[in-house]
Amino acid sequence: MKVKAERLIAIAKFCAPSLSVGIVLGAVVFLSPWMNEESTPPWSVFVQPIGEPPEIMATAFRDTNGSWHLTMDTKNFVFSDLCNGDVASHNEGHVHIYLGEEKVGTAFFPAYDLGPLPTGKHELRLMVRATDHRPYAGPDGAVLAKITVKVPDPLFPEKIKPNVPFVSSRLAL
Repeated sequence: MKVKAERLIAIAKFCAPSLSVGIVLGAVVFLSPWMNEESTPPWSVFVQPIGEPPEIMATAFRDTNGSWHLTMDTKNFVFSDLCNGDVASHNEGHVHIYLGEEKVGTAFFPAYDLGPLPTGKHELRLMVRATDHRPYAGPDGAVLAKITVKVPDPLFPEKIKPNVPFVSSRLAL
């Protein structure tokens, strides 16, 4: 009986800190909707645009050499090669380009050469960033566009013609 009691005490001492942390984190998650009653993004993470938030639409196409290219059309946003970690220039910046979950490039201009892509179906995400690298916030989260491209297998070529664009969907994260 004494051994069982000692084991229970040892288990309680071991588990108490973890349980306390779990309770605190649970309370934060549960109460967070009331902590941010305005339902706005946290401005320490996102950039609040001046006026209307930026918008981005993009097109991807493959050239005759198999290299992929992006063209981007934006509203309320100006591309800039200026990067300043201290201050966000409003409605100005660059676009981070992701292939799946991996960042593959940064576009400082409305055109970007991705180079050849591996065979298969790929999702490209283009996230609009300020000069301090924080993402811009739209009404529903980060301002971004998504494009799905299909790269044919060179051993079994499909009839995908060069310069036929894949057009993005406008999306908020």
